[in-house]
Amino acid sequence: KKIIKLLVDKGANINAYFYQGKEGRYEPLIFETNYLLDATKIERANKLELLHFLLELGADPNLKNSEGENLLHKLLMYEEQKFANALIDSGKIKDINEIIEYDKGAIYYGENALILAVRKCYSNTVKKLIEAGANVNVFDHFGDSALDLIGNKSETIKKYLLKAGAKSSLELLGSEEKLREFKYTEMRKKGEIQDKIKKEHEKQLKENYLAILEKTPLVFHRSIEVTEE
Repeated sequence: KKIIKLLVDKGANINAYFYQGKEGRYEPLIFETNYLLDATKIERANKLELLHFLLELGADPNLKNSEGENLLHKLLMYEEQKFANALIDSGKIKDINEIIEYDKGAIYYGENALILAVRKCYSNTVKKLIEAGANVNVFDHFGDSALDLIGNKSETIKKYLLKAGAKSSLELLGSEEKLREFKYTEMRKKGEIQDKIKKEHEKQLKENYLAILEKTPLVFHRSIEVTEE
């Protein structure tokens, strides 16, 4: 931790993007707190401490990778509910309704944190998101609303959504005809636009990465671990 703080104090860019070779995309430094699949209990505790520490130093969790995902999206996609809840509680997410914008081919394309949490049946996370101002009448990239998605899988989540004013996609659009038009026309057009945006965004991230690579300390490139002071 002392080394990280020293480097930041010396001018290291804590919000720099780096190329994640294994994943084939560009990501902000703070995304390094996410990869926990084979982590031990101690390693997970260290990563959670690292997340809090980086946030305190000014790392921005709202920055997106080249797939259009911010850190909250990524944590939920990787089923890291505890980390996602900690991030929501930090109050650092500027737009709780931010969507995954660029990856047209991904299953989560066009979705926000609430949709991801509902799909995973994370009742506590759904509650936190609603309390943070999440719009409950949002659609996934198939045109289904949050209420449609939960169905009868979780009465607790369904209760949270209904209390916050959630409606089915049919209720929101008014008729079967409008629902079909929305699902098969509007969502397709949205996808075509976002695919173009993704390519432009990825190109810009690559240019930014190459520009900062020479002056960014290598310690920020990979695998920073929290150590005892």
